[in-house]
Amino acid sequence: MKHLKTLTDLLSYLTVLLAGLALVLMVGIVVADVGGRYFSASLSFNGAIEMVSILLLAVGFFGLPRAFAQGTHLNVEIATATVPPQVLRWLDAFWVLIGAAVCGYLAWKVLQSGLMTLRFGQVTEVLRLPMIVPYALTASALAIAAVVAVLTAVRRAMTHGDLPEPTDNQH
Repeated sequence: MKHLKTLTDLLSYLTVLLAGLALVLMVGIVVADVGGRYFSASLSFNGAIEMVSILLLAVGFFGLPRAFAQGTHLNVEIATATVPPQVLRWLDAFWVLIGAAVCGYLAWKVLQSGLMTLRFGQVTEVLRLPMIVPYALTASALAIAAVVAVLTAVRRAMTHGDLPEPTDNQH
């Protein structure tokens, strides 16, 4: 059980670092682009919008594994307020598995779409990046989120006793 927690914590931590790095890069690109245009139109960063759009995918989707690992996704507790802790553990694990299935399915569909763009040679408009880049980025983040969610569900189902109380950052 401790190995599952270590693995989910490590995977979710690494993806949060990637999301944070993507956010810093987004800000840097926007600042460089706007700052360059302030001094001269010729100093504008070519392809800034495309790069920021791709990085936005990383910020959003690489944040998912951490949400699964820490249980920070939205919960509606009206129906579960009086459920015994053992049943609540299994319900929680079930819903996390549903999230894993959705992420896994979406990863597969996004990857299929990306491979289609690769076969047709589609590229981004300004930077001429192969369209597989944003698709692969999104698919890999969704796949990691699915793996972390499965491991988290197993860990929660196997935990004995009550579920841990949410930390201060879980609302």
